[in-house]
Amino acid sequence: MERKEFSIARFLSSKSRFDNIVLLEGFIVGILAGIVGVVYRLLLSYGEKMAYFVVDYIKNNILHLCIWIICVLIIGFIISKLLKYESYISGSGIPQVEAEMIDQIDEKWYKVILAKMVAGTLSIVGGLSLGREGPSIQLGAMVGKGLASVFKRMKLEEKYLLTCGAAAGLSAAFNAPLAGVLFALEEIHKNFSPLALVTVMVASLTGDFISKNIFGMTPSLYFPLADTLPLGQYGFLIILGIIVGVLGVIYNKTTMFTLKLYDKITFLKNNQKIYIPLLISVVFMIFYPDVLCGGHHIIDILHEGNFVLSTILLLLLMKFIFSLISFGSGTPGGIFFPLLVLGSLIGCAYALIVTTYCGVPQMYFNNFIVVAMAGLFASIVRAPITGIVLIAEMCGSLSQFLPIAVCSFIGYVVANMMKCEPIYHSLLNRMIKNGNHEISLEEKEILHYSVELGSCCLDLPIKELGLPKECIIISINRGIEEIVPRGDTILHLGDHLTILVNKENREVTKDILHKFFYIGNIGNNMFREMRRKKQKLTEKQCIDILKKAKTATIALHGDDGYPYSVPVNYVYLDGKIYFHGAKSGHKIDAIKNNPKVSISIIDQEDVIEEELTTYFRSIILFGKAKILQDDDEIYQAVNALGLKYCDDEIAVEKEIQREWKVLCCVEIIIEHLTGKQAIELVK
Repeated sequence: MERKEFSIARFLSSKSRFDNIVLLEGFIVGILAGIVGVVYRLLLSYGEKMAYFVVDYIKNNILHLCIWIICVLIIGFIISKLLKYESYISGSGIPQVEAEMIDQIDEKWYKVILAKMVAGTLSIVGGLSLGREGPSIQLGAMVGKGLASVFKRMKLEEKYLLTCGAAAGLSAAFNAPLAGVLFALEEIHKNFSPLALVTVMVASLTGDFISKNIFGMTPSLYFPLADTLPLGQYGFLIILGIIVGVLGVIYNKTTMFTLKLYDKITFLKNNQKIYIPLLISVVFMIFYPDVLCGGHHIIDILHEGNFVLSTILLLLLMKFIFSLISFGSGTPGGIFFPLLVLGSLIGCAYALIVTTYCGVPQMYFNNFIVVAMAGLFASIVRAPITGIVLIAEMCGSLSQFLPIAVCSFIGYVVANMMKCEPIYHSLLNRMIKNGNHEISLEEKEILHYSVELGSCCLDLPIKELGLPKECIIISINRGIEEIVPRGDTILHLGDHLTILVNKENREVTKDILHKFFYIGNIGNNMFREMRRKKQKLTEKQCIDILKKAKTATIALHGDDGYPYSVPVNYVYLDGKIYFHGAKSGHKIDAIKNNPKVSISIIDQEDVIEEELTTYFRSIILFGKAKILQDDDEIYQAVNALGLKYCDDEIAVEKEIQREWKVLCCVEIIIEHLTGKQAIELVK
């Protein structure tokens, strides 16, 4: 604890020096993560060559086939032991990094680096359809965590270094430094603060420099492209965007469905399910070797030309199926590159159709391959900016920026309209739900926010913001000037705020802060307005109902996506709602998984039989729930709750003391409150 307190004090006493230190550390992480990424990339390259050597080795030779099956079983045994040694190496690694950033897991960085590199390489040797990008991101992030751990850096520094490592890892994997920066900030860090942007960019460029010195300047996915597609042909891009948007949703849903199918396999332990795709890979080695490994072989096929539509569609289907089988088993390896390969096959099939039957010139054939990759990435990952830059960098040309952007954003919109979660978000939720992880928390955390055009805090004094008591603004950077904040300090456009928050239940606090500092969250715009405004209750009427009602029904996000609603006794105190219960159970589990709640209260319900109607008055509120940890706060809340239902203070005190050890108290911060009454009650 002493080290943690000292770390916070060090930050507060010398913020400018802290920024410089983090920048230097980001550079060091970029070097180390770049080296690790290059080594891993080389290992996978040799592993893929080995896999295709085996294809020729076992061809038409039963003895060699039997020898290889034994080798596959040995590979499966080694990977299963590595998965048991460190379970966090399973899958791509990106959800693990995201979980690490929100303190849901605490990986052993040295175990992850060792086990991931060995297991990932063996998976490719076994021919599994997996990519290098996810593992490279996780490996890079663990390098950052290792540096923070060795030099005993505070948690804030560790998260910066995790992000730097992730960016450098992706950059080294694909020679795409800008995409590395955007993906790390957009998907991992989820913050574009000036310090994060500069530090991550330094790390990513450093990793890219190291990679280019080994692999050269040639782009990872080079396709010779004609001039950009004429504007008159953009209708075909729109259709392609719709297609990849729909197919992206299918990919996400089938991936999650495959994971559920693997869950139903009970005769094998989780770390032993690797045997299934490895044995299936033997079949593909014999009958359809083109779909093996990450997909570089398919890219080579596309470079050769002379396509037949049925062949491309069959290749697309087989690659899709084998990728699902490989990834669903939990084998260490990513989906990033395989999904790009799937996108290239979709684009190839589409290009064959439009160039053959729709009069599109043959010279634009490869253009459709490139834009389809970006579009599919945007619909699956739901990070269109990263996808656009990534494909542009990997193809070695920015000339296709506009058509790539058009297809990507259409794919993104289509996937959103179909209400499909981004793949990494789904995988993260699944991991947290199934993992039973213990959250590693410190007492304090430092967050960064910027005042943007459209932020509801713009031109307001700090004292009027109504910030949660769990946070405090400790500095404001306005250009090169650092301002010590006061209550009457007015926030201006471009101000960069450093905010200290309690680490406990910080996600609730961050959601509240998000409303203040980000565009599009002014007032209650995120909640629907009541249609029948004549029947709307005033805020005072709603508060009066809150104060006098005895029972409320709280709706939570329950198990397996099912809503869970339960009646509770509560108390309204200081603008918040409190209720109590046991320390474990459905309610508490639901709140831990998702703090967003809705509460409904019926104040009046008079059935008028002759009119076949009801004279009603009710309220609904939305808010964020958090489990209280401070003893004083808990006592204050449960004491007020007890006195609401019983006037005997002595009896209430005795009951509190009797139940104290098993007592859990939940606080709900109200974000939106509305009430409605029957039209007959409107005066």
